[in-house]
Amino acid sequence: MAKIINLVESYVSGAGTSLFASFLLEFLLSNQFEPFLVDLDKSNPDVLSRYQSSCDCVTGIGLNPTDNKRTSELGYLLSAVYDRDRQAVVNVPSIGLDRIQEFVDDNSFEEIRLRRWFVSSLEPRSWDIFEKIANSSEDKFQLIVVHNLRSGLEMTEEQQEFCEVRGIKVLKISWIQFPGRDLQVIEDKPNLPLTKLPLSEQGQRRLQVHMERIFIQIFSIVVGAAVEKK
Repeated sequence: MAKIINLVESYVSGAGTSLFASFLLEFLLSNQFEPFLVDLDKSNPDVLSRYQSSCDCVTGIGLNPTDNKRTSELGYLLSAVYDRDRQAVVNVPSIGLDRIQEFVDDNSFEEIRLRRWFVSSLEPRSWDIFEKIANSSEDKFQLIVVHNLRSGLEMTEEQQEFCEVRGIKVLKISWIQFPGRDLQVIEDKPNLPLTKLPLSEQGQRRLQVHMERIFIQIFSIVVGAAVEKK
């Protein structure tokens, strides 16, 4: 099986990394990829809470603003991927930029493919960080923009050209307009995966349609990368 690390990043609070990490896990689980989860957000491990009953999880490593350790813990990610011989989904907290960059710079990722899913609403600070990551790639990883439409911002011609020139794929997500009762269910049941939440019939239908749209986009990126790799 493929050894792949999927880093879900943003570095701007509230951008939607936990939401997209959940969608990515659901996609991999529904296609029998048997992913394992690493939630590096020590202060609010919401993705770990929601999926620890549904997939293998690596615990005991993470990042928070008071950590003195730099990248030594992150090195365990490589061992975990080699040992499990399958895909990892890594939810990265907004404070993790410097340590993730060091982790990427310090490792060659031989026999491991690195995907970086950068979740952004396209606000200036977020885009500046994305451009720095894109310009530092050195072909070590595949970079994908996950455009969160919630802010209402659309890509400018310059942003589109920046991605096209570098072969960067763009995936679009938005928050689902759940009925009020379903929003309360999601809040009250943080330990259940999205697909196992006891939503109303309308909420389940909206979730299913929304996830199908996102799955099609993820599939085209994942399969396209696999073909190019060959």
